[in-house]
Amino acid sequence: MDIRNVVSLSGGLLLLGAAGYFWGGFGKMSLRPTVPVVTGLPDYEVTGITGLRTDARGQVSEKLTAQSLKHFPDNDQGEVQAPVLSMYQDGRARWELTADRALTRLDNQELELRGKVHGRSLAGNIPISLETEFLVANRTSQVMSSTAPIVVRNGVNMLSSQGFRADIQSGVLVLPAQVRGNYVLPSR
Repeated sequence: MDIRNVVSLSGGLLLLGAAGYFWGGFGKMSLRPTVPVVTGLPDYEVTGITGLRTDARGQVSEKLTAQSLKHFPDNDQGEVQAPVLSMYQDGRARWELTADRALTRLDNQELELRGKVHGRSLAGNIPISLETEFLVANRTSQVMSSTAPIVVRNGVNMLSSQGFRADIQSGVLVLPAQVRGNYVLPSR
């Protein structure tokens, strides 16, 4: 066999093999990384929610009820309509928070309550209540905080402040700025 025929046959087989490799899909490589499609649409919506969270001992630590929940995968946030959040301590309800709406953040560890936020303690002889327009409740540490103006009431007594921080576990309420209040002495 002539050397030219061997080279031509080898070159032809090499081209045929390369064409088959790429046309068969084995040589296809994505030149661009795949980017998730941002739609702005929820991936699920649930109505009539009631959810319980328990601690390591199996006692209820939280109860959340709401009209509806929409989850958005683009930013991994949820929108909750008419939430009612009850925080428990030692298996008993200690605080109840309500709002017009809420956003879930940090893998559902925080609930950002917005619009006509009301809270009330469920323990003690004279319950404490609070009112604000914005509040963040950390569902794990059971700490509530806000930078918005707040009004705290205990019976006929009233305090107002620019922001607050309340730790339900320790029972500490901090009013950081512009604190004003009325305190009525009990009659003897």
